[in-house]
Amino acid sequence: MTVVAEFRIPAELFAFEQTLAESPSAVIEIERVAAAKEVLTPYFWVSDCALDTFDAVAREDPSVTNLDRLDVFEQAALYRADWTDRIDAVAFAYTDAGAVIVEATGQHGAWELRMRFDDRESLHVFRDYCDRNEIDFTLLRLYDPDADHVGARHGLTEKQADALTTAWNLGYFETPRRATLADVGEALGVSSQSVSQRLRRAHQTWVETALTVTPPDHEPEASI
Repeated sequence: MTVVAEFRIPAELFAFEQTLAESPSAVIEIERVAAAKEVLTPYFWVSDCALDTFDAVAREDPSVTNLDRLDVFEQAALYRADWTDRIDAVAFAYTDAGAVIVEATGQHGAWELRMRFDDRESLHVFRDYCDRNEIDFTLLRLYDPDADHVGARHGLTEKQADALTTAWNLGYFETPRRATLADVGEALGVSSQSVSQRLRRAHQTWVETALTVTPPDHEPEASI
C-alpha cells in the first residue's frame, strides 16, 4: 500500500539556498517529480516576490544553471532551469527508494517535500539513506493518500483540493462572490497570489482528469 510522507529540509540540502536567503518572500514550487533519469523536472513556479530581483539572485545561485523565465501570469511566473549536482544528496535519497516527489515548496530558507512511496519498506530505505549520509530532515506527516485525500482521485494535489474546498465554502464561486482571493488566502494561511495559482491549476487538472480532455500542446508546467 502506498504511503505519503511530508518532510522539511533546510535549503542548503536541496536547492536555492542562496536565492531563498536573498529573496526571503519568494515561494518556489516544483511538483510531480518522478524518480527517473531526469531526477527533477526543470520547470518550477515562482510567486510572492519581485521577479526581476528573483532573476538576478537565482542566476548566481550554484544549485541551478541556464535559468529562463518562460511565462508570466497574473500572480506568478513559470521558469525552466537545469539543476546542478548541489541537489544530489536528496535526489539520490528518493531515487534509491523509487519514490515520487508530489510537491516541493521552498520558502523562508527551507523546503517542504511531499513524497509518495510504494510501501513503508521504501520509506525505510529513504530514511536509512538520509541517516547514513547525515541528511537532516523533519518528518511532518505520514498518511495513506487514498484514505486521507479525496481530491487525489481526480489528480489534484492536497493543496489544490484544499484551495477549491475552502473557496467553495467561503462563497468565492458564487455570483456575486461572498469572498475574495484574499479571504481564501487568509483562511488557508497563504497569499492571494498562491491561492490564485492553486485554483487555476486545480481547474485545469480537474477538467483534464474528470472530463478526459486532451490539453493542447504547450510547455509542460508544474502544479501547485
